[in-house]
Amino acid sequence: MSTESQFQPLSASHIAVLCLVVIVPVALSIAARRGGERTTKIICVSFATLMFVNVVVHWIYRLAEVGIEEFVQRHLPLHSAASRRLPSW
Repeated sequence: MSTESQFQPLSASHIAVLCLVVIVPVALSIAARRGGERTTKIICVSFATLMFVNVVVHWIYRLAEVGIEEFVQRHLPLHSAASRRLPSW
């Protein structure tokens, strides 16, 4: 497996994504303002679902990468002394 990154800064795909980062929120804001209550609710629920899926996928990725013990100690909201009292697996 190659350790070289496929990412190329300021390539055509990178610039396209940078433009979409600006265009999509503006378009969604305009649609929410011009649309009715139903349109606004659909946009809000879709965005909330996207954010939730993003967090869950990130947690699954971190769990697979660092293992259960480090994941529980560092990545869940148990950063306090409570996580240090957990049994070592």
